[in-house]
Amino acid sequence: MEKIATHNHPLAAPPEPLTASLDSPEEPGELLRHLIAVSVIALLHAPLLHWLRQLWYESPIDEVLLSMFTPWVIAGLLYLRRDAVRALGDDVTREQRSGLILLMASLMIALYSVLTHSIVPLAVSAPMSVHGYLTWTRGSPRVQPLLIPIYLLVFLIPGTYGELGGFSVVLQKTSAEVATQLLQLIGLPSLREGFLIKIGNTTNHVTEACSGMSTLTTLIVYGLVFGYILKLQHRQVLYSLAAILALALLANSSRIAAISYMLYWHGEEVANGPLHNGVGYVAFGLAYLALFLLMRRFSAQRRPSGSTT
Repeated sequence: MEKIATHNHPLAAPPEPLTASLDSPEEPGELLRHLIAVSVIALLHAPLLHWLRQLWYESPIDEVLLSMFTPWVIAGLLYLRRDAVRALGDDVTREQRSGLILLMASLMIALYSVLTHSIVPLAVSAPMSVHGYLTWTRGSPRVQPLLIPIYLLVFLIPGTYGELGGFSVVLQKTSAEVATQLLQLIGLPSLREGFLIKIGNTTNHVTEACSGMSTLTTLIVYGLVFGYILKLQHRQVLYSLAAILALALLANSSRIAAISYMLYWHGEEVANGPLHNGVGYVAFGLAYLALFLLMRRFSAQRRPSGSTT
């Protein structure tokens, strides 16, 4: 058989080398570096998981309901932005040293928390570590759409626990003072002494459970979730968080004032009966509705004026 001579065309592209698909020699070292970083993050935050498991098993359900519900909220939000989650696995990397700085700072906080047996800073360092690591390895633009689900990890800790108890006391006193002012507005001669609200011969003790911290943290979670789903701007989310503080304070103070009113006019049986919790549910529901309407208004402002639905 006659052989056909082949000639390489001068403009033809040269064949790709067989080693083009092989990993570069730097990749094993890079993989080891990231493996060490992930291992350190997991090791330092392991006490948080152990503490949460113990907390959920030993505490009353009403005290840890938000803490137990938070992982499911995070999972749901990540599912809504699953395209952004998948984008984290793209081959193209855009490392940022700012992420490494944030990661190192969070690990220092975590180490301090482990050494001092303090859970609250450890819960704060957990989302910081995730944020820093992903920014370092994937770049800030890929992480930005996932910041709210990441930082919802903070709400694994109940609002009245540990260092948060100090703010809870401040909120407790403020709620008692505002409730006293509300009672005076409707003509009842009320006086506050510490955590006690006195109306005539009756006294209502505003306990730590009545501080409103649970209302505040729950509304914050709702606000972050609404902002994430409605895709609000960061500025609008910050405005909503500021409004949440006022709404939570007003709702809790109104509840305390209503209970004090019932205690004065109808006695302990009515004030401590089913209406005690019922008033709280109504106050929280009104605050929730006001927050939802506010964030819907922010969402409407983001739409183009000529758009139709």
